[in-house]
Amino acid sequence: MEREIRTFWDDIREEALREGLQRGLEQSLRQGLILDAQEMVLEALEERFGKVEKELSEQIKSIEDRAF
Repeated sequence: MEREIRTFWDDIREEALREGLQRGLEQSLRQGLILDAQEMVLEALEERFGKVEKELSEQIKSIEDRAF
C-alpha cells in the first residue's frame, strides 16, 4: 500500500511538472512571436518613414498581444 501511495504522488508530481513545462514553453513562444512582430513593425515604419520616434517605439514595444 505504501508503494502504491508513493507511486500515486509521483504520478501527480510528474504530471504537474509536465503541465508547468508545457505552459512555460507556450508562454515563451507567445513572447517570442510578439517580440518578432514588434521588430517587424518597427522595421517597416523605419523603412517607410525613416527614424522612428522613441515614444512611438516604446508604445509598440509595450504591446503584449498580437491581436492588438
